[in-house]
Amino acid sequence: MSNNLSNDEESRKTDIELDLTSEDVTDVRRDAATYLPLDVISKRARMALEAIIFSSKVRSMARIEITEIGVVPDVPPDNRFKEIPEDIPKGALFVCGKMLAPIPMCKTNIKNPEDEKKDEDGKKDKDLGWKLLHLDFSYYRTGPGNKPKIIISVFPYKRSSDFLKPENERIAERQKGFERLRRGTYGRKIPNETFHGLKEEFEPIFERWIIEHVQRMIDEGDLKDIAGAVENEKSLFSGADLQIDATATTAVMDADLKKELQMAAPVHISSSQCYVGEQAQSGWLRLCNAPSYDLTGREQEFLSKHARKIAEEAGQVDHAIIFGVGDAKKETLFIKELLEGNQNREMRVHGIDVGSKFHLHALEGMKTIRTETEKNIKYRGYVALFEKAFEITDGIRMRSTGNPKFLRVSFGNTFGNFDDAWSVFTKGMRKGDVLVITSDIVPSRQDPARESRINEIVARYRIHQWKEWVLNPLYRAGFLRLVSPDNVEVTWNEARSAIEFTYKFTEGVDYGAGKFGAGDQIRLYLSRKIEIEQFEREATRSGFVIKSNIQNDAGDFGCFVLEKQ
Repeated sequence: MSNNLSNDEESRKTDIELDLTSEDVTDVRRDAATYLPLDVISKRARMALEAIIFSSKVRSMARIEITEIGVVPDVPPDNRFKEIPEDIPKGALFVCGKMLAPIPMCKTNIKNPEDEKKDEDGKKDKDLGWKLLHLDFSYYRTGPGNKPKIIISVFPYKRSSDFLKPENERIAERQKGFERLRRGTYGRKIPNETFHGLKEEFEPIFERWIIEHVQRMIDEGDLKDIAGAVENEKSLFSGADLQIDATATTAVMDADLKKELQMAAPVHISSSQCYVGEQAQSGWLRLCNAPSYDLTGREQEFLSKHARKIAEEAGQVDHAIIFGVGDAKKETLFIKELLEGNQNREMRVHGIDVGSKFHLHALEGMKTIRTETEKNIKYRGYVALFEKAFEITDGIRMRSTGNPKFLRVSFGNTFGNFDDAWSVFTKGMRKGDVLVITSDIVPSRQDPARESRINEIVARYRIHQWKEWVLNPLYRAGFLRLVSPDNVEVTWNEARSAIEFTYKFTEGVDYGAGKFGAGDQIRLYLSRKIEIEQFEREATRSGFVIKSNIQNDAGDFGCFVLEKQ
């Protein structure tokens, strides 16, 4: 789960100099290898620590990314290690990740900080610069409120069981990593004792940052639901690993939401914003089970009849990527059929959703599949935007010696929630990869049955639960007492063949997140429906052929299996 410790624009850079002019940058980099006596380094380190603590400009350089979360097992999960190291608590919640940590660089000719020369304006010459150090860390907690254990490595070597390395191996790699850092960043001229004098003063600060960040994430942030499940339902995670990537953390999404609300009219909010936050996710799960909203039941029934045929059309796959896992009922049903026909091959399932709560349902589903089929399946969940699919696909291909086949799955009208759906859902797909989409179907514009079908769809969405749920982005932005579901309009956009939810202000609102006058509107949610002829043209333009078009008896709902050409 990646997160900036500040949104400072400077944090985007790899090498950043604190309070240096552009003319000083070259000198700082050139002189980073300068020899400095140990007592000067220590003094400089203390000055730098003070700068780190009080300067958001320095702290903003730091990045923390969570890469794995789970339970420390009783026995090693692979053959790299014979036993669990004694200093790692069995059964503890573990969180593994990476950190980019700021470390100081020094200029030449500075023998003592007090001897800095002043320029013509009487200001001190700035001599303190910064570079980013790559760290790996493992965090362990035996229960809520218990003091955590933290292990840091400066010799990144990513493996699935790094959090189980024996202590002597960690110490050896740690020493090797610091030596590489000393030579690569500061140059061979700095002696060991000088470098480690600096390092020992900085390391506790990094540990504190990591502990504060991780505990905030598991106690009140994006990892809260998952951490609770790990600590309370440990059997759920036996044999499964769950990777968390917060490309779409609540903080990042809130920042995007603020920008969207402050754009010039007409204001369009991304449909993804409706799923962010615990309240939105719980509301979505309730909505899916509401008797007045029949799509969930209809799609479940449809897949019960046709999942095997869809799986057969998809063929043999190595990786399945699911867009929007939700309650995972439909996905579990389909993945089970897909695995049954996969000729005992290992298959990895990657779920992408902005809600961490949804991934718990997916884990339950995968656990059921493993129990019922006794086949090798591994689920990895990503708390991220759907654009993450390209990164997943690209990363797997880079690590593979062969040519793995990918299946991408979008159930429940999810494909229609995006203005740029073909780009979002298909970027990175190669020849032979398969895309499966389920959606409502509307007749063509020439078909007289189109109007009645549209009226049926609009009526399904024009219920209080939907109007309340789509307001979640405005609630998050602070409009809770300023908006009402009664002002949410549900209409059909004929040009886009889509349902649109729009909020219309009945009176002016001037709030920090945005200013709106009476009559102003915000598009809250979009759900396009498939018009087959138009869909076929779009698929062709995007380089796909429709292998199969499976519809229900009424012809108002279907599944499309497409193959990349």
